[in-house]
Amino acid sequence: MRHYRKTKRAQSEQNTRQRIVEATVELHGTVGPAKTTISEIAKRAGVQRLTVYRHFPSEKALFAACSGHYMAQNPLPDLAEFAAMHDPAKRLNAALGALYAYFRRNQAMLALILRDAAVVPAMKPSMQAIEQFFRELHAVLMANCQGSREKLKQTAALIALAISFHTWQELSKSGLTDEEAASLMAQASDCV
Repeated sequence: MRHYRKTKRAQSEQNTRQRIVEATVELHGTVGPAKTTISEIAKRAGVQRLTVYRHFPSEKALFAACSGHYMAQNPLPDLAEFAAMHDPAKRLNAALGALYAYFRRNQAMLALILRDAAVVPAMKPSMQAIEQFFRELHAVLMANCQGSREKLKQTAALIALAISFHTWQELSKSGLTDEEAASLMAQASDCV
C-alpha cells in the first residue's frame, strides 16, 4: 500500500498563495489598499475570486500576508545600529539618512498606505506595527539627549517631525537630496 503525499499539491497551493500575495502587493503599491478589489487581485494572480477567499478568508488575513511579504522584501532600518551610537547628533543624522533612503525607495507604497490607513480597518494591525517602529525609533533618537525640560520637549517635537514620511516628502519636493534633508533636520534639532 502506497502512502499519499500532498507534496505537489501543497507546492501548487503555496505557489497560488504567493501569486495572490504578490498581486495584492502590486495593487496596494499602484492603486492603494482602498481601491484594491478581490476581483482585481484574482485577475492579476490568475485565479478565481473563490480561490482568493479560500486562501485568505478575511481581508485582515490578506493584509497581514501582504504587509509581511512587503516588509520582508523592504525591511525598515535597523534600530540596533542607531542605538549603538552614543553621540545624539551623529545618531540622528545617520538614522535620518537611512530612514530617508528607505522613504525614497518605498515612496509610492508608503504614500498610498498612509492615504488609505484611516479608511481600511483591515490595515490597523499593520499600521500599529509601523507606528510601534516609529515610537521605538523616536526613543532611540532621544537617548542621551541633554538639556532643560523645555529643550528636551522641543528636541522631541523636532525629532518626531524629522522622522515623518510627510516631512521627508516636503523636503524632497523642495529639491533637497536625502542626505541634505537629513543634515538639515539634524541641524534643526541641534539648534534647539
